[in-house]
Amino acid sequence: MSRFGTTIEKAIKARGISAAELCREIGIHQTTLWRWMTSDTPPRADVAAAIASVLNCPLSAIVPAAQKGTPKPRAKKKREPSTAG
Repeated sequence: MSRFGTTIEKAIKARGISAAELCREIGIHQTTLWRWMTSDTPPRADVAAAIASVLNCPLSAIVPAAQKGTPKPRAKKKREPSTAG
């Protein structure tokens, strides 16, 4: 489980709700929450803020510090000129 997943799991237990209840309150499917919890990719900032709100914890407690910064832009692949024609 990812750091995000472990933190969310603990916060859900501390709040005394189920993962299903959390998902209903923020409007996501349980599969989506599970993917975030088991991968190294946390949810978007707005969704993470909603999760923190429902779990009554600060956003900084559930989002790893490394993920808070501005994401690095992905390098664009250069297109090869089309030879069709």
